[in-house]
Amino acid sequence: MVPNWYHICIILYTKKMSKEPFVKATVSETINQGIKYLVKEGEFASEAEYIRHVLREDLPKRIKNARIEKELLAGIASGPSQPLDWDAIDAEVNKRLKK
Repeated sequence: MVPNWYHICIILYTKKMSKEPFVKATVSETINQGIKYLVKEGEFASEAEYIRHVLREDLPKRIKNARIEKELLAGIASGPSQPLDWDAIDAEVNKRLKK
C-alpha cells in the first residue's frame, strides 16, 4: 500500500522541480481520500490545486486576524479609554449635516 502522504509529496516535488517553493505535508488517510474524492468529482483539477486553494483561502484570513489581534492588544496596552463628550459629537454631526 502506498503511504498516505505519497501523493501530496509527489505533487509538491513536481513543483520543486519547477523552482517554486517546496512543501512536504503528511496527511491522514481520511484526508488523502477526501482530497482524491474532490478531484474525482471534478471540484479540483488536481490534488495540488486543492491544496493551493485551501492555502489561498486560509492564509489571508489568518494574516488579517493576526493584524486585528495586534491592534486590539495595542489598544488594551494603551491604558484606559477616555470618556466621550457626546454633546460635542452630536454638535459636530449636526454641523456637518447642515453643510
